[in-house]
Amino acid sequence: MNYKYLREKLVEVAQENGEQVLETPGNNISIGCTLTTPEGMGGVDWKEFGSMLFLRSVSGVRVVQSGSEKRIGSHVFKNWGSHSNIYPQTYFTAAAALGLEREEIDEFIHRLRKVFKKFHNRLKQPPEVIRMAAKEET
Repeated sequence: MNYKYLREKLVEVAQENGEQVLETPGNNISIGCTLTTPEGMGGVDWKEFGSMLFLRSVSGVRVVQSGSEKRIGSHVFKNWGSHSNIYPQTYFTAAAALGLEREEIDEFIHRLRKVFKKFHNRLKQPPEVIRMAAKEET
């Protein structure tokens, strides 16, 4: 029940921000949502988006940045954090865990909307202003 409600709310937020909720048949816990870099804005660090949520007491959201790599010993993991080496899209996941209440979903959605707005406003700033704002936030 809460999975369906969370998904409906994420679809609303995704549409408001030019994103889309990923179709993942058979997964009734985690919901993925794209994070699209605006055209002409290469090099966006979407992990900062996840940090902004965490700073607003949103835990459990995981941002997977397409093209990221992680080296452990001699092995390189491509698209670190994703379930595929070739998934082309940056995305975040949110989960409808057991015991999650509707009020908690509403509060998460409220905070998510605020972070999307703040993050998109930051992208409109020159890179040096973005770096300064990120330092002030931590």
